[in-house]
Amino acid sequence: MAESDAIEQTQRLRVAYLSDPNAYARALLRMRALQDLGHQVWHIPTVPLKPGSVGHVPLPLWRKIALKLGFHLDVTGAGRALAALARRQPLDLIWVDKGMSVQAGALRAAKAAMGAKALSFSEDDMALPHNRSRRWVRALDAYDLVVTTKIANIEGGELEALGARRVCYVTQAFDPHQHFPVPMDETTRQAFGGDLSFIGWCEEDRARSIHALAKAGLSVRVWGPGWQGKLDHPNVRIEGRWVVNTDAALDYSKTLAASKIGLGFLRKLNRDQHTSRTLEIPACGSLLLAERTPVHLAMFQEGVEAEFFASDEELVAKARYYLDHEDERRKVAQAGYERCLRDYSSVQQMARILTELAQAGLPTAGSDAP
Repeated sequence: MAESDAIEQTQRLRVAYLSDPNAYARALLRMRALQDLGHQVWHIPTVPLKPGSVGHVPLPLWRKIALKLGFHLDVTGAGRALAALARRQPLDLIWVDKGMSVQAGALRAAKAAMGAKALSFSEDDMALPHNRSRRWVRALDAYDLVVTTKIANIEGGELEALGARRVCYVTQAFDPHQHFPVPMDETTRQAFGGDLSFIGWCEEDRARSIHALAKAGLSVRVWGPGWQGKLDHPNVRIEGRWVVNTDAALDYSKTLAASKIGLGFLRKLNRDQHTSRTLEIPACGSLLLAERTPVHLAMFQEGVEAEFFASDEELVAKARYYLDHEDERRKVAQAGYERCLRDYSSVQQMARILTELAQAGLPTAGSDAP
């Protein structure tokens, strides 16, 4: 079944969408993609909303203790909200973004009441114990489809081994509403830009690679927590804070768009072969320079649409080359941007997921759909 057919067959679905509502999360870009495809969505928060939050929300002590003991509590009452919605509104799909605190009973009851399908989506490697919860595992067989962005989950049948009935893999995606080449004046470029930039947590291998760039005389700007005291070099500018996109300002996209080269380091603990930055960097018009993996090589043509490296020596050599050759850098960045538009938007990702769900029996929206 073609993706266009799936879109047509599932027009105007009625969707309960359970997710983290905060600006730092990427769940809302998927909800927006559903809406862009014409579906009607009711949002149910699974995490307390912290307006203006630009990083992970600090937890009260009692919640830290509960999480340490393995209990992910439904602090927002998402289960009750889902039950109440199901009583008053016909539903076709219950979309749960990660769903660490969503109870199996609440999910099954809502499905039974409406005859709806249920889907679990996570950008984390849920086969790894530190990423999942007891409630998530107990609810796995209640989902008609479990979607992962980790190819390792597919290759080893890992999620099926935990109880998932049907699993599919999709790449990460960029959100065309916020990830694009932001118009740039000199003030914005000075505030957010640089030759090389990285946005993310400090990790030992990342710090080593950035230090190698700095030692080679290249300038790097680093955004995110944990870097203070880890990189002491005059060529490294540590901002010590997150940049995120909010309704008020697209600071994250400005940072990517204002950077000549965006660094795509991976998180080894999560067995990453690509991340959201893999798409967001070229979608914002900058050159992606990322770690070479089979998934990266399948997503972008090396040397044409993006650049990759397998060692600090190769990273330094390629960074220096493209900073010295502006025309070639712009050409590769433009090709990467065009590839993103062609293949990797959040709407295209959603279409692929709905195609898979249609094959699992997703109903078309009823004639009484508003």
